[in-house]
Formats: sequence, C-alpha cells, structure tokens
Amino acid sequence: MENKRIRVIVLAVTAALVLLGLFFMLRSCGAGERTRANAIAYVGSKTPTHWSGIYYSLDGTTRNTMRVKNGALTITTTTQSGVISITVQDKKGRIIFDEEDLGSATYQVEASGKVKVTIEAENHEGSFDIRG
Repeated sequence: MENKRIRVIVLAVTAALVLLGLFFMLRSCGAGERTRANAIAYVGSKTPTHWSGIYYSLDGTTRNTMRVKNGALTITTTTQSGVISITVQDKKGRIIFDEEDLGSATYQVEASGKVKVTIEAENHEGSFDIRG
C-alpha cells in the first residue's frame, strides 16, 4: 500500500515537471503569441529584437512582443498586392504607431523597452521587416 502511494506521488510530480518544461519550451519559441492569420509560402524569422516574413499570401492578424534596444523601431514593408496594416503599442498599451495600407515603405518609430506589434493583412503578397 505504501509503495503504491509513493509511486502515484512520483508519477504526479514527474507529470507536473514534464508539463511545466513543455510550457516554458513552447513559450520561449513564441508559441504564446496570438496569431489568427493564414499564410501561403511564408518564410520568416523571429527573435526578441527582430521579426520578419516574406510570403505569397498573408491574411489575418498576427502579434508579437518585441524589445527595442536603440530607441527606435524600424518597420519596412514591401507590397506586391493586397493590404498590410501595422499597429505598435508601448508597454503601457499606448498606440505609438498605427498605419493602414502601408504599401512599400520604411518607417522609424521612437520606442523603448518592450512593444507589442500587431500586423493585419488582407491577402497581402510581399514582406515585412521590423527591427528593434
């Protein structure tokens, strides 16, 4: 009876540790970011200070939290067709950049610390590059 109880406790602790490890692994890969976008032929990169993607089609909304190092966020978009819009919020939730239908352009946005970047795309073919 005592051995059975110890085995159950060990099994429960082991399962909890595995789930906790899986949670932190997925969180470090950006799995906690909200994305409701469909992409076709998407190739992208995501680090704490850089987020980019090039694709045949992006449709929907995707968000990423980034860190700004040098006091400015550089946003570059290229548009072949469709629409891409980008909103940036500072750590207090204030909107510091909000542009719709960017086309092909480059913007410098004064920012510091962590920012939340939201991309909304409507059948957008092209690319984006955001550097902190």
